[in-house]
Amino acid sequence: MQKFTSRFRGRPEQKPQPYFHPHEQEMNRLSEAGTAAQEQGATEQAMQYYQQGLTLARQYHDVRAEQFFLSGIGALLVQSRQYEQGEQFLREALEAARKQHQSVLIARSLSNLGELYAAQKDWAQAQTHHQQALDVARPTGDAATIVLALENLARDYVEQSNPSYATHLLKEAFQIAQKAQSPVLVAGVSGRMGEAMLAMGDRAGGRKWLEQGLHMSYQTGRNRLVLRWMMDLAGVDIQEGHYLDAMQRYEKAEELARRTGQQQPEFFLQLALNLGQVYQRLGDYTQALIQAERAHLHANELHDAKSAALAVGRQGLALQGLKRNEEAAVKLQEGLRYFEDGVLSDTTEKAGLLLALGRAQQRSGAIEEAIATFQMVLAQTDSEKNPVKRAEALQLLASVYTSHLEREVALKTYQEALALFENAGEFASAARVLCDIGNVRRMNGEFNGALTDFENAQKLLSNVDDRVTRGLVLSNAANLYTDLGDLETARSFYEESIQIARDRRDRQAEGLRLGNLGWFYVLSGKVPVAIETLEKAL
Repeated sequence: MQKFTSRFRGRPEQKPQPYFHPHEQEMNRLSEAGTAAQEQGATEQAMQYYQQGLTLARQYHDVRAEQFFLSGIGALLVQSRQYEQGEQFLREALEAARKQHQSVLIARSLSNLGELYAAQKDWAQAQTHHQQALDVARPTGDAATIVLALENLARDYVEQSNPSYATHLLKEAFQIAQKAQSPVLVAGVSGRMGEAMLAMGDRAGGRKWLEQGLHMSYQTGRNRLVLRWMMDLAGVDIQEGHYLDAMQRYEKAEELARRTGQQQPEFFLQLALNLGQVYQRLGDYTQALIQAERAHLHANELHDAKSAALAVGRQGLALQGLKRNEEAAVKLQEGLRYFEDGVLSDTTEKAGLLLALGRAQQRSGAIEEAIATFQMVLAQTDSEKNPVKRAEALQLLASVYTSHLEREVALKTYQEALALFENAGEFASAARVLCDIGNVRRMNGEFNGALTDFENAQKLLSNVDDRVTRGLVLSNAANLYTDLGDLETARSFYEESIQIARDRRDRQAEGLRLGNLGWFYVLSGKVPVAIETLEKAL
């Protein structure tokens, strides 16, 4: 959803021309101050400036200035979800534009009204007003106004599941922006083209256009667009399994947003939710918990019940990752109640909470409860509609069978999970399952079969950038190579897996792997080195 602060305008985005009369100079000051406050998210201050400007404009019968201040007030009201009041001001702005017979201002006022409906997800009405804006704007030849209408209209089509036509509109917008030799316009159109292509399923094309939009937005100082394209690209990184890249983008976006002061609380709420998920995938559960708690605070400040409920569950996931099982179970059960109450409805999110609850129960020794929880996920998921969560449930159920020495049943269940992960293109998860299978075979004395499993796991990881899983596979494979007497390979794998843990500041994984390396040195007869390594593990 695009930000109203940069899109609602009653006139082209240009600095007002100098005025000569004192009241005109004051209106000019108020318009600039209001715009600056609005851009920085100081809504109340911006409203004060616009209201003062509107009073002056009406006092001196300056219809053009009145139209601008009406548009600004309307934008702020829509931003704060006061839609009825916002509509009143935006319609007054449209009437003021019509009184001046200024087609550019009429078109922009119609675009503003379209954004009012877009904010309420009434895409049919948004499309109607944006089409009207485009029809009025075309004869004016004003590139900025035409491009604005095309961009808005394209977004309406994307939201109505027609991204193909959206790209058609954006191609025209791109040509107009290039012809006008306007880097500012090109920056906006490029990124929106990327979003439309992503909606079409063209990830490579979407990334290319977003990268271009990001580069142009940096060059032209359009920080709001820089943040938007960065967030989009981070989403692409996540889809492609590049979690470290996504984390770095989100962190860079946060730094820019705080430095420039150009984002609303909603931005930081979404950022915390997204960043928390990335940390969770990277296995940095401490940071995941911090972000989930931060998201909960933002959601409560915004009275956003749905996001607050989501953040509660995310806290439970992070706590479970930290093995704080009792605390995790409390939060996860609280999060699950929001699904029962109808606050949340995403079945994938619900399955994730159930899986984490089952893990917490398993680690607390409540095996029967854990099995029941995992089976609940299997009952609620489908191999076609939600193969990933089903595979995760099977993998965890297999781990229970393994701990109870039911290894044949465990292997069969792991194999079923592996097939689902591979078919879904979840190569890192598939590698983890192969690691589990390899360990079961190792316990059965099937060393050659286990070696094949670990080798296949490493091959799968060549498709994704997942150092967490790579470290896990290497560490487990090193144990097997120790059993096989291939001490050089074992040492190499231990050291690389330890370095991965250090790079991620994962003290728990580092300590466990140092302990394994220490025992490796014991078996190798290098007792002094073993003692030193084991001390580091502690």
